[in-house]
Amino acid sequence: MSNVTVTTIVHNEAATIRNLLSQAKCFADEIIVFDQASTDGTPEIAKEYGAIVVPRPCTGSSDVGGHKQAIIDMVKTDWVFMLDGDELLSEALLEVVIDRGILNPAMNGWWFRRRWFVDGQETDILWPDYQHRLFRRTARWPEGIHTSPVSDPSDKCHVGFIIHQASSELILKRWKTYSGFAPGTAGFNDDIMAAVKKIKRME
Repeated sequence: MSNVTVTTIVHNEAATIRNLLSQAKCFADEIIVFDQASTDGTPEIAKEYGAIVVPRPCTGSSDVGGHKQAIIDMVKTDWVFMLDGDELLSEALLEVVIDRGILNPAMNGWWFRRRWFVDGQETDILWPDYQHRLFRRTARWPEGIHTSPVSDPSDKCHVGFIIHQASSELILKRWKTYSGFAPGTAGFNDDIMAAVKKIKRME
């Protein structure tokens, strides 16, 4: 039976990380958390769930500073399931992962749909917003904003989805940061901003 490590790179995710970690305990053989100088107790919460917590410098994004490849390099299991601290799995997807049938020896990775909930309100931002989150530890994650691990052959899972528990305040903050890091992602960021403005009645 193949084993899986859940990894996450966080900064001040105390409000949401319990949801992720409680699910991870249901199927993960190991949990690794890279913490970017959190000040809200995030590392302490992660340790409550038995996670290996590694302090990392705060670069303003999990996509900047080589964090993703560095955390993959720490994994010793066959598979890596990388999630953000404000994400969790829908019940249907959680059942698929717990069953472990998806850890197919003929595959090297899986893409999952992601549904955005902004301030608790379900939205259609970028739906189905496929994210490559489950892959073998031999995958390489290229540096850059909104990149994905290289792990072919990979396929799409159409059962359930990843739930992204976003806050409009954080999205507004990250939009400015990400636009500075990677001007080429302006279209992606603008789509998110338009949806947030609609939710917050800012237009």
